[in-house]
Amino acid sequence: MSALVERLLDSGTTVAAVGAGVSGGVLFAFSTFVMRALDRLPAERAIETMQSINREAPNPAFMAVLLGTGGVAAVVGVGALRRLDGAEGRLVVVASALYLASLLVTIAFHIPRNDRLARVATPAADAVEVWHRYASAWTTGNHVRAGLAIAAALLFTVARGLARSG
Repeated sequence: MSALVERLLDSGTTVAAVGAGVSGGVLFAFSTFVMRALDRLPAERAIETMQSINREAPNPAFMAVLLGTGGVAAVVGVGALRRLDGAEGRLVVVASALYLASLLVTIAFHIPRNDRLARVATPAADAVEVWHRYASAWTTGNHVRAGLAIAAALLFTVARGLARSG
């Protein structure tokens, strides 16, 4: 690989580490206190608040970090396939797969649930049941995607450390 391509992949790995860390941090916040705070609200208020959060979340800044990191992770992961003989290359491939898996959880698991919640009209006679069913599954899935993104950030960072020391 040319020196320029190597530098770009190394820089991309750093960008992926930061992006995965930021994404994982946002998701970690939801898992550790945002959802718990919403659970303390009356169910209808929790539903309305989460509906509002879900409308605001797909903003340009957050989507650039979330999806941009996915794009960078894919590129550096493919580039690292040429470096599987070293630990750095293997770590980047695994980190890329972990981050992309976190996006897959978002797309396949969270977005459909958020879309269903968006269709819930309040006041709703079954608001307590709707909220608890939504929040329980959503939070469990969020623990998974937060863990995947944070693990990806850690592995990208370790890979960069190996590259610098090698």
